[in-house]
Amino acid sequence: MNAKRLLALLLALVMVLSLTACGGSKKEEAEPTEAPVEAAEEPEAAEEPEAAEEPEAAEEPEAAEEPEAAEEPETAEEPETAEEPADDAAEASAEADTDTDAEDAAEADTDTDAEEPETEEPADAAVVADAEGGEDLNALAADVYTLDNFDAAGYEDLSYEVYDQVLGDFETAYEEAKAEVDPSTRMGKMAIAEAKLLESGLGVPMQNNTTAQGISRVIPRSIPTIEWGYDETYRGYKNLLVVNERPLTPDERAEATALWKEKVGTGESYQALIDWAAEKDLTIADEITFTYTATPTTWDTLASAQATSGEVLSPTWDGLLIYNNENVQGPALAESYEVSEDGLTYTFHIRKGVKWVTSQGTEVGEVKADDWVAALQHSCDSKAGLADLLYGTIVNLEEYGTGAITDFSEVGVKALDDYTLEYKL
Repeated sequence: MNAKRLLALLLALVMVLSLTACGGSKKEEAEPTEAPVEAAEEPEAAEEPEAAEEPEAAEEPEAAEEPEAAEEPETAEEPETAEEPADDAAEASAEADTDTDAEDAAEADTDTDAEEPETEEPADAAVVADAEGGEDLNALAADVYTLDNFDAAGYEDLSYEVYDQVLGDFETAYEEAKAEVDPSTRMGKMAIAEAKLLESGLGVPMQNNTTAQGISRVIPRSIPTIEWGYDETYRGYKNLLVVNERPLTPDERAEATALWKEKVGTGESYQALIDWAAEKDLTIADEITFTYTATPTTWDTLASAQATSGEVLSPTWDGLLIYNNENVQGPALAESYEVSEDGLTYTFHIRKGVKWVTSQGTEVGEVKADDWVAALQHSCDSKAGLADLLYGTIVNLEEYGTGAITDFSEVGVKALDDYTLEYKL
């Protein structure tokens, strides 16, 4: 019995020692896990697990199970702060995803912005495309080009391209005609080139050099040919006889000229030309259209000496006298006039009942003698140079124009009454 008790005691002691060894091992294994957590959050609390190192309590079998308390340090794993890195990682991942989405969206916007110019072709590029593709060549340049999209560098090339499209056939025919040495063949080829030019619709030639015959609907000799002021070329347009139906043939032009020569000096040539046109079933136009080289710089007819202005403005008013188609001076706004015996005083009698009217026909006043006095003073004061043409003819006009005198009443023009005008030379 004693031997059995001794053996049982030895077995119990071995079990206690084994459990103690196991408990210490568990403690040592747990410490490395606890140490980082405690170091991260509560470094001082890491010393508390020393209570698990009481091996003496292991002598009683019942106490052998106590080392399980060594597992209590698992409470050190409870702080949620140890799991925060995972939350932080999740948040970081979410932020990264958000940033990535934002960057993708920004890149998409940037790509969209970058691609937009490709969808909006400049107007000048469209014109080039039209010129190359032949889709629409009728767009006005003013509707296509602006200061923002005008391509000055490419304008010349595009202009040549348009020129070739419009006048290319004419230029080819014209160069071929110029190279021809045979006179008859050359004339025929020049006629073909002229036809190509007319087909382009860019202009109408006023004279054919092959026959020296004008191409016109104007009846010859219906306006004066004298060379003075605007009477010959400009104001004479009011008496220009233009037929409506078609250009006159060379034979008709020769016939009208012969008729004028027959009637000249009788004062009947103008009416004779009108009657001649009626016999050929040609009607006379009551309106005419003519071209001019530049737009007038002013609508003040007395404040410009430029031909470009006078060419347009002079047909809008009449003078005291006018030359007819026989180059004879006759009455216009003056129904008559007298010249003194010494030839130095001219007295004009103004036609009564003549009105100043606007281009719409609105009457603004009656024409009176003082209008010529005011007009001459205005022409001098404007310093446009038109009054200079009369220097040395009217008394004191040059002196007033140059500033030698300042009182215009000393100039040799007077309105004796509403319908009597006097000039002193």
